[in-house]
Amino acid sequence: MSSPRICAVIVTFNRIGELKKTLDSLFRQTLVPEHIIIINNNSKDRTREYLKGLSLRNKNLIVINMKENTGGAGGLCGRNGSSSYFDELIMGLVNG
Repeated sequence: MSSPRICAVIVTFNRIGELKKTLDSLFRQTLVPEHIIIINNNSKDRTREYLKGLSLRNKNLIVINMKENTGGAGGLCGRNGSSSYFDELIMGLVNG
């Protein structure tokens, strides 16, 4: 039996501390996601620089730097958001 294919999508805006904790947790999972898509919603803190360095060391990371803050749902579903990266991936999205 093959392992399930897992993709994690994270939308972030000016929360680098929480982002680091979330990614650390994902990387420590028994089944590490095949892809981790991070939507940087035009953060003004050090998020962009942090993700640039991290993506050089982790080939399963896909970083999308938005030109403006489009909100959680905009980052997930917007024209340049995560849904544009996987034509055949079925995604269920919830914006709480």
